[in-house]
Amino acid sequence: MDIKRINNLRKRFLRDSTHSLADISKVLIILTAPRSGSSLLFSLLKRQPMFYSPSGENTPFYRLHGLQDNHSEYIDPHVVSLQQIKAFEKDFISDLSSEASRMSYEEMSQDDTKKYLDDLFFRFSLQWAEIDLDYDIFAHIAQDCIPYLRKSTKEFYLNLIKKLRFHYPSSNPYY
Repeated sequence: MDIKRINNLRKRFLRDSTHSLADISKVLIILTAPRSGSSLLFSLLKRQPMFYSPSGENTPFYRLHGLQDNHSEYIDPHVVSLQQIKAFEKDFISDLSSEASRMSYEEMSQDDTKKYLDDLFFRFSLQWAEIDLDYDIFAHIAQDCIPYLRKSTKEFYLNLIKKLRFHYPSSNPYY
């Protein structure tokens, strides 16, 4: 993972939040068997303004701040500094679902669409850190896929990943 590149992306794309983890008073964890409706429940809950949800996997944030050990998300307060935890907290809170992710395609303004695509670019850059993902190429591909959002989010993502794989064959769509 190119830490310098990710830090530059973080400065460019992560929104500053006025919230902190101390503002979160209750946590809901959805843990179910496959094909039981948990994705539907998650998508319904994340549209509600009182719920915050991670935009994706948070493992890259653990790695970025040197907090991941033995593939666990446990942070040992005796081993890490308060500065590391505060930096992780800032990134984690900033990455909680964007307002645009709560909207249907028809509700999105051009500015909302740009924020949504910027969030996706940042997410893909974290997920595929070994690839030097170019913003202009990504934005062009993503814009080409926007019409699929009219059909479904699934169609949008399937086409986006298919086109990204053409430009970045070493990308791993399963991670």
